[in-house]
Amino acid sequence: MEVNHPLTKHQKSIGVYGTSCDEIQKWVRVFQNYSSIATAYLDASHQSEDATNTLTAGGGFAKMQWEGDLISPFLFHWVNGNHFSAPVQIIIDDENKVESLKRRKDQLTNVVLVITADGELPQHLVEWGVITDQTICYSRECLNEIADWVRVQTKPAPLVALILTGGMSERMGQDKAMMDYHGIPQWQFLGEECAQLEIPVLFSVRSHEQALLRKIPMENCIVDQFVDFGPLGGILSAMMQFPQYSWVVMACDMPNWSSHSIRYLIQSRESQKMATAFWNEEKQWAEPLATIWEREAKGFISLWISQSRCARKLLNRLPLQKIDPLEVNWLHNVNSPQEKMDWLKRQGE
Repeated sequence: MEVNHPLTKHQKSIGVYGTSCDEIQKWVRVFQNYSSIATAYLDASHQSEDATNTLTAGGGFAKMQWEGDLISPFLFHWVNGNHFSAPVQIIIDDENKVESLKRRKDQLTNVVLVITADGELPQHLVEWGVITDQTICYSRECLNEIADWVRVQTKPAPLVALILTGGMSERMGQDKAMMDYHGIPQWQFLGEECAQLEIPVLFSVRSHEQALLRKIPMENCIVDQFVDFGPLGGILSAMMQFPQYSWVVMACDMPNWSSHSIRYLIQSRESQKMATAFWNEEKQWAEPLATIWEREAKGFISLWISQSRCARKLLNRLPLQKIDPLEVNWLHNVNSPQEKMDWLKRQGE
């Protein structure tokens, strides 16, 4: 039974055709293990007479599930071709399912990969006219080649640094982005540290006026589109304006943050997770503002901010790569005049 699925034009989907639902699910597990980003699997339940949309996903297959009408927060989906059509298709050749596949040949509009027992294209696919010069064929044993192909389809997004400067600085009593810990305003220091690593830099600001007051070039700024939503509002604003990137997010209140810590965070990136974050042992949580937020997390942030503004709690609910800082003081933040005085004293020790 084929039912409609809820994916939009902004979400990529590849349908898997040609074999039983159990075999499709097994192959999707293989594809998900090889994927370089977090992906979902769209299927239909067989538990009732009416097919029900189900979505399973996560580093360990089926960590999350929705049933019935759903809006998927994922950007990439493997799709069961026995129930849904998809704009791109993989065929798992199964001689017992040829007639079943033939009934769906009109859906085979862009067959990019065929997996067979011997690595040879089945004659019936050629006769149906669904094979093109771009179609690749591998045997089931060519797992290294299949893994390479999957990684190409699921390349992680390039990284851009997002320096958060839009806070109100109420506890500090002065603009934290303008604090001078290293001889220049902190926003500028962080920008220069990123430049050393050749990472493109953008600044999250609350308004054009805020950027002008600090003399941050407007062409490097992203103005918050969500008023009073805290750091998540700034992160989501960046994701909406530049959906092709993942983001190395950093705050202006960690004066020990530098190119050293940024480099280590990037080297520790696990793009198959939704985020890579430093684990704060003292506070027993992942630090959301010293984090790589993957492009794939956008949908989850959009859903989350309708109920909460807490980035830390969201991180705890997402597939997360936790890393330990090489230096504990990387995560020390300064939010008040007293904390600033304490930090300055420590520099003189």
